[in-house]
Amino acid sequence: MKALFATTGALALLATSALADTATVTLNATVGDYLSITDTSNSTIGDLDIAEGSGNGANNNVNNNTAGDEKATMTVTANVDFDIILDWETWNEAGLGDPTPGYPQANFYNAVADCSIGGSIHFDETPGQDGTGVSYPPSGANPWSVGSFTPGFDKIYGIGTGASPDLTTCDNDVAAQGTYSLEVAITVSPS
Repeated sequence: MKALFATTGALALLATSALADTATVTLNATVGDYLSITDTSNSTIGDLDIAEGSGNGANNNVNNNTAGDEKATMTVTANVDFDIILDWETWNEAGLGDPTPGYPQANFYNAVADCSIGGSIHFDETPGQDGTGVSYPPSGANPWSVGSFTPGFDKIYGIGTGASPDLTTCDNDVAAQGTYSLEVAITVSPS
């Protein structure tokens, strides 16, 4: 038994004389391609001039102003170059014909009155600045490939209304009272 105790004591002595050791680990985190529409907001233009087209300032929101005629917006966060494509329904797509040959009218539709007014849309790269960075679809064409854009965090873009209430499918050729809506589908994709 004495031999066993002596051996155990010797082992204990060896264990307490071990040297410290160090090591290093690396923690990696990777970021992949990122492209997302992180927010959207709708817009309303009030008090349209029903006798005029989209050239009348009352019928479009190309400029920001204090009357609340702001553009709809979308917010994009991307770490890659990206393209934006917008698409909306035209009168021809809705089966209404087209009052202006060669220029497809956007189908701003009044669900209560079951009729439409014409018009178009515009895109604004700098919606916080009056009239700068605004572009229009060529000949009202849709879908519309707006262009290519560079990476950024929470970049805000505007989509505006150009309403033509003088072009209407409503009874008696006059735009009926109510709200006319046009949905614009937004696609962002890597360039």
